[in-house]
Amino acid sequence: MKKLQLLLFLCALVAFASCRKDKNTFDEKLVIDPFESVYTREFSLVCKTEKQYGCRYCTLSPRVERNGNSIRISFTGVNVPSYCAGDAGPATGAAGLGRLDNGTYELTIMNGKKQSTGTLTVDGDSYTITLSKADDVTMSHTRLMKIPLTAVWGKVGFAEQAQQARADSLVDSIVQLGAQPFTGADGYYGYFERTNGTTHIFEELMIYSISGRYSKTFLYHFPGDASAIDTLARHFWERNRADMMSYSIMTGKGGDYQYPMMVAL
Repeated sequence: MKKLQLLLFLCALVAFASCRKDKNTFDEKLVIDPFESVYTREFSLVCKTEKQYGCRYCTLSPRVERNGNSIRISFTGVNVPSYCAGDAGPATGAAGLGRLDNGTYELTIMNGKKQSTGTLTVDGDSYTITLSKADDVTMSHTRLMKIPLTAVWGKVGFAEQAQQARADSLVDSIVQLGAQPFTGADGYYGYFERTNGTTHIFEELMIYSISGRYSKTFLYHFPGDASAIDTLARHFWERNRADMMSYSIMTGKGGDYQYPMMVAL
């Protein structure tokens, strides 16, 4: 099961099994981020409260209503587990909107009794949210760029700086397979962000964690069969596993390749 889907499933399971829901008193400030899964190409709004709860497993259960090009998302409470250990954290959840056709959608967000309104515009390159009225709702990013199907990105992890040349060799080999420079515009892509041509990968959204003190990041356009990258990288790991080197690679078509197999929860 993919990482994001697994996390949402665990949140829902905890909320269902043992929680109390404070309905009628919901008055939280929300932070919302747009997201498109490369596995399903479905769009969602990932939400969290500004408030930190005594347990990181508190969840939100937004209700989504669709009527033509009108979308209404309602938050009515926080699911608080009856018993929960662990660090403090915000209540989190996701409002799934599915696959959206290009067009402009009227968007209403009900934060308890507070109402925020605006539009969600979808085109071939991006999703753009414009709130004409925002009441205790903050957008972390107002525009989400769509990841091209041909994109491939990842990290190589290594323990010592002396291993940098070997990490470089893996990335160079991907280029030799046919990878080309990524020509997408700067912006926020959900799984990574580009600023002035520099790529920052959000490792917490990769299916696997990266071991090692150092890492090398890469992002390319790869028009070929991405399984060839998996074969190449697997051979790389077999040659370097004694030195605790690892890699994690994802693609715009929903492929994910990693060695060794260490799921990041």
